[in-house]
Amino acid sequence: MKPALSRRFALAAPLTLLALAGSPPAAASTQTRAARRAVAVVDAFFEAYRTQDLARFETLIADDIEFDDPTFHLRARGKAEMMEIARALASYRNISFDRSNLIAAPPWIITQQRIRAQFTRADNSVRDIDVQGCSLFRVRDGRIAVWFDYYDILTFRAQMAPPTPAAP
Repeated sequence: MKPALSRRFALAAPLTLLALAGSPPAAASTQTRAARRAVAVVDAFFEAYRTQDLARFETLIADDIEFDDPTFHLRARGKAEMMEIARALASYRNISFDRSNLIAAPPWIITQQRIRAQFTRADNSVRDIDVQGCSLFRVRDGRIAVWFDYYDILTFRAQMAPPTPAAP
């Protein structure tokens, strides 16, 4: 190898390997820790939602949370509005979440899940709910700052419909 070429190679090879490997180990380790912390916040949030622990739910959301659920036309800006929506969970019982996918790319956590629950309607009839969807969370300082929900509205509406009267 010519001396000029070997100097270029000596300089370029480590940079190329670094680029191919992604982040340096220290940065990757920091990113992994941040991902674990953000996932832990989201897991605690889902547990508070499932158990309807509104006090815990409130500690896991930022004061300036932004929540959007275009499926159900819900929107909250700030903790007070979010807690109004959370209190509406009282109509649901036996809530369960079965997560099928999770992507952790701090500060974003993206989950795909199936939610099962029983919903008590205004007429006191109970409907079994079983819908799939996904949620996107941005975690900031150990709290959820942004939350988007998208669920299968057609399945939900079919499950919420009044029973079909029996044929005479």
